[in-house]
Amino acid sequence: MLHWGLNFASLPFCNAEADWMLCMVLTAVFILPAIHLGRRWLRTYMFKLAGSKARRYPTKGFWEILNVYSAVNGIHYLMLAFDYLSRPDSDSSGTMADYFVPHATTTWLSVLGFGIFLPPLALFVFGQQVIFGFLVRRIDSMYYAKDGGFLAELFMAREFEIGDVYWVQSMTLQRLLLQIDSPVPEQVYRREWCPGVIISLNDDITMQAIVKVEGIEMTVAGLRNTLTLEEILDSNAIRCVAWEKLTLESMMNYNSKTSDEIDDYELSRPLGKGKHIDFFISHSWRDNAEVKWECLMHCAESFFKARGRYPTFWIDKFCLQQGSQAACGLKMLCKCITTCDKILLLCGPTFPRRLWCAWEIFTSFAFQAEAQALERVLLIPMDVKNDTEGVMQSKALLALERFDVNKATCYDPNDELAMKNIISVVGRSDFNGYVRRMARSVRYHMAHAHRRKKTREIDVFIRG
Repeated sequence: MLHWGLNFASLPFCNAEADWMLCMVLTAVFILPAIHLGRRWLRTYMFKLAGSKARRYPTKGFWEILNVYSAVNGIHYLMLAFDYLSRPDSDSSGTMADYFVPHATTTWLSVLGFGIFLPPLALFVFGQQVIFGFLVRRIDSMYYAKDGGFLAELFMAREFEIGDVYWVQSMTLQRLLLQIDSPVPEQVYRREWCPGVIISLNDDITMQAIVKVEGIEMTVAGLRNTLTLEEILDSNAIRCVAWEKLTLESMMNYNSKTSDEIDDYELSRPLGKGKHIDFFISHSWRDNAEVKWECLMHCAESFFKARGRYPTFWIDKFCLQQGSQAACGLKMLCKCITTCDKILLLCGPTFPRRLWCAWEIFTSFAFQAEAQALERVLLIPMDVKNDTEGVMQSKALLALERFDVNKATCYDPNDELAMKNIISVVGRSDFNGYVRRMARSVRYHMAHAHRRKKTREIDVFIRG
């Protein structure tokens, strides 16, 4: 705008023939697209979650500004070329085109104009989501890979509206019904969670709601998260557990309510400032603990041979507080994942159906190119058996090849809804494709393992 404004103002003082009408058209060509695309830039966000805080990629804003610049300059040079062609040769020495680009040729102007106009043309053909989505996945990937707080903020920022489904624990509903001397329906005893509908909202700081469940109206408080991610991290520091602290016995049971769980948490230690954890362990506690222990042992020994020390791990049982603090710890799970250098996916029979396991994989893939994410992730099937031809097979791996995040579940239906909404916004079909391709790749390597030198993939993964 400054460039054209100065040229527009200086034309009356030049000896060149001034085409005032063309100058006004060119100036309008600058102003109108800038206003229109500028409004779209300010209003457009990469994530639009109903009731959640929207957040825009910094790289996306940069490329939208560059798009405006390219569009305006492309039109500028194309119109100069048109003006140069439309003037008679006898007048060419004094035309405005000669004034601005005295040594330019028609070919040079046309090629330059078309070349600069390619970015907005690609945007028009392929669409904003494809072009800008590609750019942010490639350029912003490292930024968000190191900042797992972004997904944590999305997970924490869920809002509710009247008519939304809200799930209530059956035990809570039973206590309420007993207090008012009302009979407890049989289905309440059979379920762990009962679906209700929000019929009223009190939009205060914590957001209270009246939920109608099984014909009973009950008040639910604290639907809105009042803590920031920084406050949660202050009270729930990211922790790691050293290999030397782990035993098979400590890995055997997760649901125990004995005092041993407190001791398990005390086996871990806070992560130092600026430090990283070697491995994040993604697994299902319903799968075989002894097989998981064998995988961890081999990982630790391979790491020791390669690095001269034993690794540190992030394992939920040891690094998350239990009881009332567990919910806050789960909210910062994304931050914990991106603090780890490598991610081990211990895939047993129940792993493909566990939504928290899927969420851990999703955090690894969400803002990185697929090849870049796979450098940090190793999938280890835990139920490998040799068939009659000596080829290794895994039912868990076959299930992962047909993975669909919509079929995965977790204990709390409210958490399940929040996670699936975020995954759908970022790209549910893309995520399903990532997981399936990863599983197919592992099965391919297993099928050809007997033909190659017997070097376990985990050794290569650790050395890499």
